[in-house]
Amino acid sequence: DVIAAITVSPIPGATNAGAVVANAVLGTPGAIDNCGGVTLSRSGVPAGNLFPVGTTTVTYTAVDSGGGSATATSAVKVLNAVESLQLIAGDLQVVIAGSSSQGLTRRAEAALRAVQRAIAQLEEAPPDHRGAVAYITAAVGDIEDILRKNLLNATVTGDLLKRMTGVSWLLAKQDLELALSEEGRNFNNLIASLL
Repeated sequence: DVIAAITVSPIPGATNAGAVVANAVLGTPGAIDNCGGVTLSRSGVPAGNLFPVGTTTVTYTAVDSGGGSATATSAVKVLNAVESLQLIAGDLQVVIAGSSSQGLTRRAEAALRAVQRAIAQLEEAPPDHRGAVAYITAAVGDIEDILRKNLLNATVTGDLLKRMTGVSWLLAKQDLELALSEEGRNFNNLIASLL
C-alpha cells in the first residue's frame, strides 16, 4: 500500500538543509490481523526526523504473531528552493486574484515580482544564491508590510513569511556547505603540496 505523500518546505534552524517533520505529521500506522499480536515498525526516518531536500521513502511494516507481514510506504518530499518559491508565487497570485484592497494588491504584486526574480536568479547557471536572497528579503519586507497593515489574514501572512524564511535558510545552508567543502579541498591541497 502507499500512504499519501507529505510535502513540506525547508525550515529555518535545521543543522542541515531540510525540514524536521514531526511524528504527528508522519502519522501512526495501524494494523488489524486475525492472528493478533501485531508488531509495527517504521524505517527510513532520518535521525531527529530531519528530512533532506528531495524525496525520502518511509516504510511501515506490520508483522503478526504467525510471521505474516505487510508493508506500506509513504514519501516525504522536502521542496528545494525553486519549488518552494514557485508555491509561494502561486499563493501570492491567489491573494492578488482575491484582493479587493488596492494596498494589498500593490504589496502582493511587489512581493510576487521579487519572488519571480529570486526564482530567475536560482535558475541561472550557476545559481546566484546571494541575488536570490536579496529578492527574497525584498519580498519578505512586502509581506511583513501586509501583516503590519492587517491587509490579509495573519495566519496566511505568517505562513508565507515562515516559508520565505525557510527558503533563505536553505540557501544560506547550501552556501555554507559549499564554502566548507571548498575550504576542505583547499586545505587538503595545501597539505598535499607541503608533503
